[in-house]
Amino acid sequence: MSVICEECGKIYHIPPEKLKELKEKDGKIKCKVCGFIIPFPEIKESKENLKKAKKPSGTAEKVKIKKPSSLQIKGLGLQSKMFFLFLVIPLALMTGSGFFSYTQLQTLSSNIIEESTEAVQILAEDKIANKAESVALQCRIFLLNRPDIVKDDFNYDMDFKKISVQKVGLTGHTSLFEISGQHSDWTIWSHINPKIIGLSINDTIKKSCGDSYDKFIKILDIGAAGKKAKGYYKWTNKDGSVDQMYMAVAPILDTPYLIVSTTKIDEFTQRIKKLKNNAAKMTKKTRDIHLGIMIGSLIILGLSISIYGYKLTQNIKYLTNAADRISIGELGEKIEIKSKDELGNLAEAISRMQDSLKFSIERLKSKI
Repeated sequence: MSVICEECGKIYHIPPEKLKELKEKDGKIKCKVCGFIIPFPEIKESKENLKKAKKPSGTAEKVKIKKPSSLQIKGLGLQSKMFFLFLVIPLALMTGSGFFSYTQLQTLSSNIIEESTEAVQILAEDKIANKAESVALQCRIFLLNRPDIVKDDFNYDMDFKKISVQKVGLTGHTSLFEISGQHSDWTIWSHINPKIIGLSINDTIKKSCGDSYDKFIKILDIGAAGKKAKGYYKWTNKDGSVDQMYMAVAPILDTPYLIVSTTKIDEFTQRIKKLKNNAAKMTKKTRDIHLGIMIGSLIILGLSISIYGYKLTQNIKYLTNAADRISIGELGEKIEIKSKDELGNLAEAISRMQDSLKFSIERLKSKI
């Protein structure tokens, strides 16, 4: 059993073996701290008390006052909740926003590059086709004005060669072919390489075209029918590298000849590819910067929440312990919280409650 001194708040725990002795006396206890006489309430002996009184000396039961278990947190603690609310959730939102922005930026960059490449490629194809038509028209005019020139002289007549062999793009050129004999048997009469003049394309071009030779011949066949033709084929270089080539064919009207205009399509889209690489680097750089900002924010937020959360929880624990002490009658300890926010107001309220309890006890003592 426990008794509290109304004067100083000292708590006395009365062992069961002393209950009978106190009952036989005047029923009063003198406080050893302040000397106040504590009126002892009437004790009713029960079977349980009698059994406990028979226990040998040294086995006295200690009656404990059960303190509030406010510090035994059943769910998430305040600091954990602060981490979740102010760190985990914002971090998740920032991560989602950053990933969405990065994805959108990457998609936008990819779409712009693809559309730009397609637009430039179309312009390049038109330019190559226009060059073939222009050269075919110039050759027709020349041949009409020079009926005496024969095909064996096409590549050696400088005036005609300047017309029939013109530059296309950076490395491409035009050339003059003639269909002779069987179908798809083409002979080269004007070309940038004089070594292949008068030879069949089966002996000169077929090996370099490889598997795309049939595409090359198909385009020429359409031109042989008097129609404009264009398309892609592959060209294998001496070093083993393969280029994507574009070819446009324009027949020279009223003649068995046609002009072939061809070059690497990459020559026109090279700048777009460079732009694509720059865009990829810029996107990666933006992602890295955003990631750095997120990591920096994570560190700052984590430190801020840790420091502030620790101070806040320590103050709350201090006030909780103070409230527990007040609840069992310890009214002498001063509560000191220097915080000027709501926590400080709570500390002041507990202090006022402590003073009120002291005043109430003094009033009760004066009435006794």
